[in-house]
Amino acid sequence: MNEFSFEHGNIGKGIVSAVVAGVKYLFVPLLLLIGISTVLLQAGGQEVAEQVRVQEIMDLVVMFGIPIVILSFFRGFYPRGTLSRFGFGVAAVAAVCLWIWFVTNGGTLTLEFEQFGATLTFTGLLLLFILAAALKGVLYLAELLSYRKEWLGSQESSSKTTADH
Repeated sequence: MNEFSFEHGNIGKGIVSAVVAGVKYLFVPLLLLIGISTVLLQAGGQEVAEQVRVQEIMDLVVMFGIPIVILSFFRGFYPRGTLSRFGFGVAAVAAVCLWIWFVTNGGTLTLEFEQFGATLTFTGLLLLFILAAALKGVLYLAELLSYRKEWLGSQESSSKTTADH
């Protein structure tokens, strides 16, 4: 009984999971960044856009967002109670935590102008967001423990049915 076998999965559920992750971690953040960049450039804030590193943040959103979408597909693809769903779910949670950290530059924003500079540090708040995201990993563990017997029972009954024919 290989829990990573493709015969156990549901492509429709995997696609839905990947699309939801793509909207959350790629589409919406990129739209926001493009909007911010456009507003800054039209307002003559080229220097601010460079200091905030809008283009670099967009690259990070894509670089970390694509693996989140792929991992989310497999998390949605496999049924509850399987080690495969748990593994892909925890990997997706880890990728989301990294996404949050790198996209926000570790909770630091520094702007420097001719006569003054300002640094905003929100690392504590950022760590709370990462903790909230990491708690979803605990949810996947609870899901594994809750649905494990049910999934194993369904595998035993399907193997008996196959053996009878």
